Amino acid sequence: MQKLDLAADFFHSLKDANGNLIPVIFRPYHEHNGDWFWWGRKHCSNDDYKYLFRFTVNYLMNVKGVHNLLIAYSPNSVQSKKEYLERFPGKSYVDIVGFDNYQTGKKHLNNILMIWKEI
Repeated sequence: MQKLDLAADFFHSLKDANGNLIPVIFRPYHEHNGDWFWWGRKHCSNDDYKYLFRFTVNYLMNVKGVHNLLIAYSPNSVQSKKEYLERFPGKSYVDIVGFDNYQTGKKHLNNILMIWKEI
């Protein structure tokens, strides 16, 4: 929570020349379907990930009063709609859906585009 407190202070400090808060796209715990982060697939369950995501959004907005965030859900490349949604925390916690894509090739890109159209 100390890290979230620091993040909240930072988000509160982002103001334009007139003192208005600047909107920020925040993608907490991105690439969650990989194994390289502590929140990744092999390190926490789908339910634990959803809880963490929801907790973070609730804490920042409802406890710390941060209201200049657009929350993004962003797994790494996926192979199916089911995989894309397996850790989705719910529509009320997400403003933007996306994905990280570092793979190349027309076949892979076509697969991602097909999944995107289903969502």
